[in-house]
Parts: sequence; structure tokens; C-alpha cells
Amino acid sequence: MPDNSYDIRVTVIGNRAFGLTRSNRQATFARPQRCYRFSPENIPSEAVRIAHDISLKNAFRSMSYDFLHAPGGELLISEVSYCAPNWSVHNFPGYWDRDLVWHEGAIWPEYAEVEDFLEEILSKEVHQIETSCVFCIDIRGAL
Repeated sequence: MPDNSYDIRVTVIGNRAFGLTRSNRQATFARPQRCYRFSPENIPSEAVRIAHDISLKNAFRSMSYDFLHAPGGELLISEVSYCAPNWSVHNFPGYWDRDLVWHEGAIWPEYAEVEDFLEEILSKEVHQIETSCVFCIDIRGAL
């Protein structure tokens, strides 16, 4: 895309969306350099909404979306990846939920994944407890 000096990455983990911008700086071909900005005000709410919608419709637990601005100003997805470095999520000062409500506070992506997993387990009703259970763990206090 011409005239794009940066791209926008939005990573969705469960009900949380994190974002950053990656600016291109002058560098040699062998040593490209990027400047990362972890500022919520630099992330368009439309990018967050699109990323949440795609993840929800496709039941993705974790997915990253890279956006570019088209010449007319609309957002285009340039790349989708299930892998993202954990520091890129943790360095963001908070996240947006699916209603685009901002929640302050950094979180490690691994913690978010475990939290979602435990909430999913706890939300299911157990209809039968096996009497042959020798060792049981109560995980309700783990959240």
C-alpha cells in the first residue's frame, strides 16, 4: 500500500483486544527497523471491532490482525496470524472487550488464555461425580 508509514496490529485473545502500531523507519535492506507504539489512542476503534468480529464468528481463541490504511482511508487487513510475541500483548497498557469498553492494566497473554480456559471449565455444570475419584482439585478459587 503506498503512503503507509505504519501498520496497526490488533491481537484478540478471548474477549480482549490489544493493539500496537508499527512504524517503518529508514534502515538498510539487511537491517530493517521498526518503532512500536503501545498507545490506545493510536488504534482505530474500527480495527478493534473488525478483529473482535472475525475472531468471534470463527471461534478463534487467539488471533492477530495487521491493518493498513487504503488510499481512500478505509482499513484493510494485510495479514492474519495465530502467533504473536507475548511482549507485544503485555506491553499494551490495557485492552478493549467485545463492547469496545477499555480495561486498564497490562496482562500476559498466557495468563489471559489460562483465565479463559478456567472460566470455560467452571461455567459447565457437572452432572455426575465419579465415585472412583481418588484425587480431586477444586479450581474455583484459582481465578
